[in-house]
Amino acid sequence: VSNLFSGLLKCGYCNAPMLMITVTERRPPSMFKSLVCNGAKTGATKCECVRWKYEDFQSMFLFHTSQLDISTLFGEQRPEIFQTLEQDKISLLHKINENKKKVQNLYLALEDEFVPGIATRINKLDVETNDVIAQLKQLEEDISRSKLSASFATERRRIMMKLWKALAKEQDPLALRELREALSEQIHNIVVEIVCYPSGPSLNRNEKDLRKMTVQFKSGQSAEITAG
Repeated sequence: VSNLFSGLLKCGYCNAPMLMITVTERRPPSMFKSLVCNGAKTGATKCECVRWKYEDFQSMFLFHTSQLDISTLFGEQRPEIFQTLEQDKISLLHKINENKKKVQNLYLALEDEFVPGIATRINKLDVETNDVIAQLKQLEEDISRSKLSASFATERRRIMMKLWKALAKEQDPLALRELREALSEQIHNIVVEIVCYPSGPSLNRNEKDLRKMTVQFKSGQSAEITAG
C-alpha cells in the first residue's frame, strides 16, 4: 500500500515529518502499515507520539473530506460572488450608455451654436468611456474565469470521490496502484499540509478517541477533522 499523503504529513506535537512504516505484531500475528512521527522514531525530538494505523487515517481523511464544501477544498465559489460581478457589469454598461448620451447631446448643441469648451468636454467623456469599456472587458474576463473555476472545482471533486469509491472495489493490484497514484495526485493538488495528532490534542495516550488532524488546503482554508 502506497502512502497517499507522502510529504504532506507533520506531527502536531514536535513538527517532525510523519512517515509510513510497516508494523509486525506477534500476538495475534499481523502486519499492517502505520504512520509514526519521525522525531519519535529516530529520537531526533523528545516526542512520544504513538502510531496511527494508516488504514484508519486514510479512511478518516477521505470520508471527512468528502463532506467538506467545495469552497473549502478549492476556494470561494459562492453564488453571491457571481451576483456581485454581474451587478458590477450592469453598472459599467449603464455608465457607458450615459456617457454616450452626453456626447451625443454635446454634438447636437454644437450644431446649434459654438459653445467654448464643448470639444474638451467631449474628449474628456470619450477618454472616460474608453476607460470604463476597458474595466468592463476585464470584468467579463473575471466572470468567465469565475464560472470556469466553479465548474472545474465541481469536476475535480467528482473525480476525487469517484477514485475513492473505486479503491474499495478494485482487486487487481496493477489497477489498484494506478488508482492510488491518481488519488494521491488529486490530494497533493489541493492540500498544503496535514498536521497529525495521533494521541489526541494533549499527547495523552488515554485520549486516542480524540485523535485529530488539521488539514491546510491550497484554497487558503483549513479544516479540523476529528475521530469522533
